[in-house]
Amino acid sequence: MLESQTERRDEAALVGEDELVDEILKPYFRENLGLAVGDARRRAQDFVALMVDRSGLLTETPGGFRLGDHLTMQEFLAGFYLAENYADEDPEGYAAFFREKARQTWWREVVLLAAGYLGQKPGFQGQKFLRRLVDAGSKHGWELEALALAARALAQLRVGRKRPDWYASLAQDFANRLYARLYAGVAAAPVAPGATVALGATGALEAPGALEAPVAIRQEAALARGLLTGYPDEEGVPDPRFVGPLGLPQFAKIPAGAFWMGSTEAEVARWVKLQGNDNAKDEAPRHRVTLGAYEMAVFPITNALYARFIAAGGYADPGFWEQAIADGYWEKDQGFRYGNLPRYWEDARWNNPAQPVVGVSWYEVTAFCRWLTATLADGRTYRLPTEAEWERAARGPEGWDYPWGNDWREGACNSKEAGLGATSPVGLFRSGASAEGIEDLAGNVWEWCADGYGPYSEREQLNPTGADGGKYRVLRGGSFYNDGPTVCRCGYRGRGSPGGRGQRRGISLRPNLLL
Repeated sequence: MLESQTERRDEAALVGEDELVDEILKPYFRENLGLAVGDARRRAQDFVALMVDRSGLLTETPGGFRLGDHLTMQEFLAGFYLAENYADEDPEGYAAFFREKARQTWWREVVLLAAGYLGQKPGFQGQKFLRRLVDAGSKHGWELEALALAARALAQLRVGRKRPDWYASLAQDFANRLYARLYAGVAAAPVAPGATVALGATGALEAPGALEAPVAIRQEAALARGLLTGYPDEEGVPDPRFVGPLGLPQFAKIPAGAFWMGSTEAEVARWVKLQGNDNAKDEAPRHRVTLGAYEMAVFPITNALYARFIAAGGYADPGFWEQAIADGYWEKDQGFRYGNLPRYWEDARWNNPAQPVVGVSWYEVTAFCRWLTATLADGRTYRLPTEAEWERAARGPEGWDYPWGNDWREGACNSKEAGLGATSPVGLFRSGASAEGIEDLAGNVWEWCADGYGPYSEREQLNPTGADGGKYRVLRGGSFYNDGPTVCRCGYRGRGSPGGRGQRRGISLRPNLLL
């Protein structure tokens, strides 16, 4: 029956009234609504009648109810049937199903529905179901895929109803195994008291076998790991990379010294030819810049960390919005002009706790930094990096064109070439870390700098802070939708209105921590 209800795409599937009412919907309503047997059956009959009369999801025929090709109803019934009957009618059913079907895109929703249903039942059926899934993946060479699907299924149970007694231990197990495959070897860079610093994660060493998985699978696995961590109020499994105060990442030290900023005229000509436009012209003239020592956070700020700013009332406190108030972007009774949440805060494509926060303006980023300074009250002032600080951190001590070297490296960052079409959880592209171990400086999300956007000077400079005034602020690093070889370079300069919120391109913040 599982086959007939899900794979017959060209003809509508039929299900009898007794099966639909008594075997599927009645038990579901009993367990989820706490109804008595008779009341649950009447509710099931009413539900079927409503679906027939108003939704178009069911059509009544002499042979039973026709499901048609509506995937939601088919997936629901297939998931329910898998959870209730499949293992009983065939002891090898689960093993065969996981081996042959679970990796197929259409069946993923069925697995999620079955796991969600079993997770609400008493006992350990849900736990056994998910462990069987992971075991099947381990035996047949797709462990990371299986872990990602099982973790996502488990994460469904983290909110709403009471979590099963086995939830915490299984979540910890799955989270540990995902972490080992995705991030194992990430070191912690301690921040010395009295140091000059800027926010991001330290270098990540490679875990055996992790990078062999296609990037789309690693993306799914990292998103699932992020769901198990969750937001600060969800009591999730901690991410070992974010163990600082308020869940901050570690910091990478950038020593004092001079470097060459920008590009030569010959380099600009080369980039103009490759890009097919003159966007690189503002990278000249190349000039010598000297900076004091500072530290930069090894990851962009995640949604999970930014959520603390929102929960603390950061959008309502005028003390954090001085520049926005001066420019007419924040008012007492309204808050920020464009809303008191990031633009895509409630969009599931961008709001995984482990993804970098996106859809935030320069004003919001600056307010976040001021809130962080006031909340931590640790004697440091948190701010955005200057454009010069950002470029030195990206180029490293050798002055590379990309954070990892002078040559473009396929798979080193989340650019257009990666094909994800969205932001990735921070630190997923470990081979693209900078010389000092800072992640995601190329691609994933554009990053705001403190500076106003303006032309370079050819004179040698000491701790420059960019142009005064002007209508644009500097953006650096490129993003998931940009061409990697030409845009996600250390020297490429972007710009945006300080009130702009990114048009889904993703704008990250990476505060500098300065003493």
